[in-house]
Amino acid sequence: MRGHIRKYKGRWAGVVELPRDPATGKRRQKWIYGDTKKEVEAKVNKLIHQIETGTYMEVTNMTVADYLREWLKNHRVNLSILTAEGYERYIEKHIIPEIGSIQLIKLNPMHIQGLYTKKLEVLSGKSVLQMHRILRKALNTALKSQIIPRNPADAVDPPKAEKYKIKVYDEEKFTELLNAVEGTDDEVPIVLAGGLGMRRGEVFGLRWSDVSFQKGTITVEQQLLPTKEGLIFKKPKTEDSIRTIEVPDYILSILKRHQKRQTENKLFFGPEYKDYNLVCCKPNGEPINPSTYSHIFARILKKHGLEHIRFHDLRHFNATIMLKYNVPVKVASKRLGHSTTAITQDIYQHVLTDMDKEAAEKLNNALFRSNNKSNTG
Repeated sequence: MRGHIRKYKGRWAGVVELPRDPATGKRRQKWIYGDTKKEVEAKVNKLIHQIETGTYMEVTNMTVADYLREWLKNHRVNLSILTAEGYERYIEKHIIPEIGSIQLIKLNPMHIQGLYTKKLEVLSGKSVLQMHRILRKALNTALKSQIIPRNPADAVDPPKAEKYKIKVYDEEKFTELLNAVEGTDDEVPIVLAGGLGMRRGEVFGLRWSDVSFQKGTITVEQQLLPTKEGLIFKKPKTEDSIRTIEVPDYILSILKRHQKRQTENKLFFGPEYKDYNLVCCKPNGEPINPSTYSHIFARILKKHGLEHIRFHDLRHFNATIMLKYNVPVKVASKRLGHSTTAITQDIYQHVLTDMDKEAAEKLNNALFRSNNKSNTG
């Protein structure tokens, strides 16, 4: 840690190098003034000691709103577009209206607890927990920057997120859904999600160049995402999400029929056709907004008198069917694009529990049936 002392405009002045701003990496300095060299030396040494022992605190008039906006502006580079937009929604819509006017240095656990209590009246525990994570992360940066002496979010019990209870169709209901959309453009996104376990963004980002009819595979390496700036094509969020899936013949035949219909659309629209080479698109070739399609899917279910589920639940259906029919967890995890089998096991624990019970019954019938009979006799 460095400090320099010199005469400045008739007084003594000292300057100390502060830790670089963790949010921006910019160099920072602190100036200290006094009437004598000895006085300034003492102040400089004290400041250096505080910095080195982590007890130094910068006093600022910055409000929570000012700080969070500045933090997000500098932190965006480390986030995906959708994650950054999610952070911004929580900050601008929920956090700032409640505690944004409080001076950052005066923010305390009771302010934060009050925020959570109020928001739990209108939001789910999962949403408020995400709010807590964002606020705690931002305040940790302020702590490292020595703007605040401690992180008040650490002293608040985070809200509990109720685990989402997955609602999935059984084989009969999924077959009923497929029969309802057979021969329509909706058949393809539904069969890709339910038959291959593809995510919504992956379904609507899939290109014909990703489909190999010869090999019978689909390679997932692009997703379509809705943002404030419009629809964007991006690589999947993790390396494990980039994967090649073996495709059943039934789905390949659906894709071939769909490709033929799409070729007819290209001829009909001629030069006005927007060719993004997408498998699932509007009749004129334009991309389909994945968020919009979720509403379309809900209307399809309602029209045909089918139980309401989310479009994403079709992916859950695919996973549960694989596990139900004894596809190894490692294989199922790879097909779903999970980074580890632990994620698959955690999400679909209920299926694995049912399989465990079934295995116990099979073992009982195969190994111990005769023994049970002799004991009861």
